[in-house]
Amino acid sequence: MSSTIRYMRTAAHPLAPLFRSTTQERILAALFLDVEHDYNMRELATKIGSPYASVHREVGRLTDAGLVVKRKVGQASVVKPNKNAPAYGPLRDLILVSFGAVPVLAEALTEIRGVQAVALHGSYAARLKGVDGPPPEDVDVIVVGDPDPMTVFAAMRIPTDILGLPVNPTIMTRDEWRKRSPFIDEVRHGIMIPVMGTLEDGDA
Repeated sequence: MSSTIRYMRTAAHPLAPLFRSTTQERILAALFLDVEHDYNMRELATKIGSPYASVHREVGRLTDAGLVVKRKVGQASVVKPNKNAPAYGPLRDLILVSFGAVPVLAEALTEIRGVQAVALHGSYAARLKGVDGPPPEDVDVIVVGDPDPMTVFAAMRIPTDILGLPVNPTIMTRDEWRKRSPFIDEVRHGIMIPVMGTLEDGDA
């Protein structure tokens, strides 16, 4: 019996059909959303949850294309985006639009007093999780705590510009989130992607 392991090519993410595979998408998202961090190959494979061999193969393709640069640090190979590549800016913009909602929202909300937990929900969250459907028309966000609403809404201007979609925060207190309502039940039983804190079992 052959010992060769063959990895099936996975389908492209619904939000970014231009990418060739889920592994490639995750590599690009990891590298281009944290451009100051140098990832070694095993660290990168662990971060994105893909086999080392698949990551090594995809990084080789991206290096050959000039989109990432790889260098030796001791015995390890480390990679980072090639900021001198002509496609660097447009590609990072595309990745921010397709995959950047969590880090962009976290950066916008983390310093706002009273914000205890934040999560994506609705169609944008569903597309990020790979659920088929039409492209989202907006980004739905649950914000739990007692922040100043005007501060939260003002903070959404930057994510709206970066993602190219309206960002709609729904703000509620911890007690309101723990109550039952058709809206809260729909959010709880749908797809949620944590941004900050936790909303599990109604806890903020």
